Amino acid sequence: MSAYPHPQATSPPTMPSFYYGAFHPSPQPAREPQPAPPVLPPPKPQYPPTEVNTSGKYSEKRTPELADVSLRIKVEGYDKAAVLREFKVSANEVVGAVVSLAPPKVAVTAGSLVDSEWPIKNPDKAIVRWSTGQLSSRSWEEIQSSETTTTTSQGGFSIISTQVGTSVEKTEYTKIRKYSTSQTLSITFHDFDALEVFVTRVTAQKNVEFDSIGWRISDAKRKDLEASVIAGAVLDARALAHKLLAPLVDAPPRLKAVEINNGGGDSRRIAYMSSAPARDYNNSRDEDEPKINFEPEPIAHEHSVNVKWVVVE
Repeated sequence: MSAYPHPQATSPPTMPSFYYGAFHPSPQPAREPQPAPPVLPPPKPQYPPTEVNTSGKYSEKRTPELADVSLRIKVEGYDKAAVLREFKVSANEVVGAVVSLAPPKVAVTAGSLVDSEWPIKNPDKAIVRWSTGQLSSRSWEEIQSSETTTTTSQGGFSIISTQVGTSVEKTEYTKIRKYSTSQTLSITFHDFDALEVFVTRVTAQKNVEFDSIGWRISDAKRKDLEASVIAGAVLDARALAHKLLAPLVDAPPRLKAVEINNGGGDSRRIAYMSSAPARDYNNSRDEDEPKINFEPEPIAHEHSVNVKWVVVE
């Protein structure tokens, strides 16, 4: 018998325990269920912009309350004394018609603040107030031409013909002085029916020229109108600011106006409309023609602003 065992009789080698563990892991214990995360409130709206600049516009209309009439009394001629006499007659007629429709003049002391337009203190009088401008007198020289015709006699000589009996026309130039006296009147009416009668009568008078008739509201009403349209323009600017911020925020922000600049809107220019000059109407009205009718359009006042807004959380 051999001293070495037979190879088939040898037992298989024993594998280490970790070898089996690599392919057959041991079972792990089950994990306990985790609680659900708490429900948090929605995040506070974030306002990326801290300020925004917008513009706004607003307009309103008002019915005219007053009419400003501007007229001129003017006389011209070659006799200075005759011009002054005729001017006095025309001025007295016009001023007399004005005084009959106006309240008595009230003395205004220095420093006193008197609103003589609104409210109307004398509603039975058609005119609110009136005044005359500076009296103006001037003169100048005019060159006038005159043509004379002469006939040459026996032995005479003509610049046109040397024949006897030829007629010669000659132009002579002379200087003559002309005089002018004028004065302006400014009248404010609140009764438009009386204004129609006044204009119809005065335009029929000689030496009277109308410059314009303007429609407007009183100064007191104009201030209220300005405040109203400015407030409307600011609201329009705020609406635009909300519209611009809407895509950037989760909720409408609170806005505070920190700067308001006047974007435009001349109330005197917009709230004052002048009619066409009435000069051409002078001396063209027939005596049987009815009175002039006035239908002023509503006065539109528009205002715009530029506003700087700050977002207030």
